[in-house]
Amino acid sequence: TLPIDFAPLVLHLTFLPRAGEPELTLLVSSSDLKLVVYQRSRETGLFEEVKDAVLPSVVSSPVMSIDTTTTQDRNYHVALGMKDGNVRLYTFSPTNPTPAEYTYHIDGPISCVQLSSPTSSSGSSDAASLRLLVASLAGFACIYTLGAGGKRKNDVIVPSVLTSGKTPVLCIYGAPFSCEGGFAIFVGDVAGNVRVYDEGHRLLFERCFSAPIHRVAVGDVDGDGQKEVVVLSKTRIHVLRRSNN
Repeated sequence: TLPIDFAPLVLHLTFLPRAGEPELTLLVSSSDLKLVVYQRSRETGLFEEVKDAVLPSVVSSPVMSIDTTTTQDRNYHVALGMKDGNVRLYTFSPTNPTPAEYTYHIDGPISCVQLSSPTSSSGSSDAASLRLLVASLAGFACIYTLGAGGKRKNDVIVPSVLTSGKTPVLCIYGAPFSCEGGFAIFVGDVAGNVRVYDEGHRLLFERCFSAPIHRVAVGDVDGDGQKEVVVLSKTRIHVLRRSNN
């Protein structure tokens, strides 16, 4: 049990370096602009707050979404989606724990961020094609294709509603979703729409549910070797299976 003296907003479980080695880490944001880092003690096995963490302990706006990944070059990447429309990306390595910080701005509060990229045979992500996926309550889903050091190669806007882009987007998720391992982008919004785009950002599929879409994920939920799409709406959990047609 970890006692806290703040109102938590987001909890994210990941691995971040401590003394040069990856350690199980909890990242917790709060309504009073805190970002608290807890790591498991190798002596006691218990989580303890890390006061000298590489990430800032105080941020300029409440953090509404957190995601992390590690790339083949052993760099760690942490993305913070904030209420003021900014996304902060921190990149650092175990040998150089001073993070490089990059900022990306979208109109409206950031509802969801995801760091995603193709993986190698070893299971680690390819740093050359790291993607930053961002959803905004202003009605947009943005995909940043990042090169080394967090620089933007290109910015592509995937609108939540193709005609107006005004419906708040609640989630965005990218994952391989084809027999060939092609990358797909899933966008869910407050009107209950789920839209699926391919790597070229062409609309592949759309479906409307009766309640806002909070999360979308991909996985083999029934063990048949085929990936299904799991949709979390305000009222239900839906599993969509690929049609043989």
